[in-house]
Amino acid sequence: MQFLRRCALRSILDDTGDVVSRLFVGNFDFEHTLAAPGAEPSRVLRRKCAELSCAWSAVASADDVILGGGMPDPDFLPELQAMGFPEFRWETSPLNVDRRLDVCPWGWDPSVIDWCRRHGMRCNGPPLEIVRDVNARDFASHIESQSRTGLPGACRVCGLDDLDHTLRVLARATPGWVIKARFGMAGRECLRGRGHSLDAAQRTWVVTRLERDGAVFCEPWVERIEEISWQFDVPAPPSDSTGGAPRLLGATQLVTDRRGAHRGNRLLSGDQIAADQCAEWKPVIDIVTDLAGLAQRRGYRGPLGVDSMKYRASDGTVAVRPVQDVNARWTMGRLALELRRQADSDAHVGWWHVRWAGRQSPRDWYQALRDAGGASVRVVRTSPYEIDGRPVELGTLAVIGADPQAVRRVERGILGPTSGD
Repeated sequence: MQFLRRCALRSILDDTGDVVSRLFVGNFDFEHTLAAPGAEPSRVLRRKCAELSCAWSAVASADDVILGGGMPDPDFLPELQAMGFPEFRWETSPLNVDRRLDVCPWGWDPSVIDWCRRHGMRCNGPPLEIVRDVNARDFASHIESQSRTGLPGACRVCGLDDLDHTLRVLARATPGWVIKARFGMAGRECLRGRGHSLDAAQRTWVVTRLERDGAVFCEPWVERIEEISWQFDVPAPPSDSTGGAPRLLGATQLVTDRRGAHRGNRLLSGDQIAADQCAEWKPVIDIVTDLAGLAQRRGYRGPLGVDSMKYRASDGTVAVRPVQDVNARWTMGRLALELRRQADSDAHVGWWHVRWAGRQSPRDWYQALRDAGGASVRVVRTSPYEIDGRPVELGTLAVIGADPQAVRRVERGILGPTSGD
């Protein structure tokens, strides 16, 4: 606490009187709020939001404030700054925060708007109905329909009879299928199966989502080969601002484990993206850029992430799905992209999700990773070991280095075998 008190908030106004510093708010239950407005988050979800608040350390600049769900272990912030990260400020109560800061939530939803009003904070987000529409799978499905790039047989279904018919058709052509809810929740809220019918538990899951959202989305299962996350900054529509067109900030490779769970992101260099533009990713970039423009014309502004997938179909053919997911909010890929500030232009950069919980000594394990990288690799924990004295379950690590072999050595220590490696 003494260290935090010494981190006095510096000037938050520029020469024009505009606010330049941000207040990061970690409503990482954003999709839950979109899917079920007004629902009370569970204790587990609240704890997860508190732990993930530390992820803002990847993007926070000097004079920014992170509003955390508790106090990190006392070594966390000093260690980050010793590693070259900016001297941002950490607070646990909005009562200690200047009301003139720009509120920057994970995503704009009614709970954030209400929170801003209760505490007298600046509230400058896009219209909530636009946020909801762009995040819904209907928007991605529309783009796929217009560009004719969706998975063969994929469709939106609004009732059990339609779904049963769709599954019978898919069962004749593919080894499995995936049913997704209207709001994806970072890859969750989906049902995987095979065959031409649902069992009792699967049918209950689908009925619940149909009653809540009015539709589910059914598609064939395909083998994932590679996933790329494109990150945009979307200014206000040109009629409202001189901000101009959406800007592609960069791309990351999504890395998953053998079960398909997200493990982290590797940053793609400019040369890698340029090479991809000359091959299969060039049409994808055109499609996702048009998508960002459509979101802007509908009234959205702010961070936007679009995930694309290269896949192998059941007949062995390889193709690309340009619009796997659309996230009209901050994303882990966008936070990872901000780590470029900490790296030379030719460095290899990755940002990884790790399980502190269950390890006999997270500190010893972390030190072993740093030793494995040697002098050529920086391994930085961007999450604390503890919050309010309680062990953190899910943490994050940044790995930055010029030697690709040393970087991969550290990654193997973090990830083990992965489908994205």
